[in-house]
Amino acid sequence: MRWSKDIVWHDLFEVGVAIKALNAVWETLGSLLFFTVGPRWVALLTGRVPLAHRLVGPMSHSTDIFVTLYLLVHGIINGFLAYNLFRNRLWAYPVAVAFNAIVLVYEVYRYTHTHSILLLGFAVFDCAFIALTWREYRRVLASQKGTAAAHH
Repeated sequence: MRWSKDIVWHDLFEVGVAIKALNAVWETLGSLLFFTVGPRWVALLTGRVPLAHRLVGPMSHSTDIFVTLYLLVHGIINGFLAYNLFRNRLWAYPVAVAFNAIVLVYEVYRYTHTHSILLLGFAVFDCAFIALTWREYRRVLASQKGTAAAHH
């Protein structure tokens, strides 16, 4: 099989969408678990309260609600967009770019306050995913234009 740059970029895009889809499931389930069990779910899963305190930290009730809603909404939207990107729905590409750009801005903002390496990693992944999505969108558009021109 002959490898071209386009195939590699397309495969990287599909891996990124798969990661986004898996993360969407994780976030959605995590938000439901967070909502039903509370912020100490890590302690329940690990049996180690000090670990949970370090990972989650003390949180107010309003913070619990924010985290739950953030994870739920972010997970549902990412899952919806991943599904539609896998289905090659043209509108999903720019929407995914815009949504991930908004999330990226928030991640960078939060990073300036927390200096979390994990958050920085998410931001780097989102930058790469935005670039891959935009590249794939241009490829799909060019492909559709070529197919339309061939039919006329």
